[in-house]
Amino acid sequence: MPILKRLRVLLATLTFVGAAFAQEPHVERIRGDIVLLRGDILTVHRRSGDTVSIEVKPDVTLSALKPMRLSDG
Repeated sequence: MPILKRLRVLLATLTFVGAAFAQEPHVERIRGDIVLLRGDILTVHRRSGDTVSIEVKPDVTLSALKPMRLSDG
């Protein structure tokens, strides 16, 4: 294999590897009932029965679900 072709393959490989490392950070989902929000600490009672405290950073996205019926609307 000519050296120029090897360099192209190496460059393409490095490009794809770099893109793989630039992915979004790990997302962790915690389900349960919010017990307390004090400052930047969120306390959640999980469905498994334990209670966890989570440090909430300013750029964190939170979402909530509320069960409803169509007749409630």
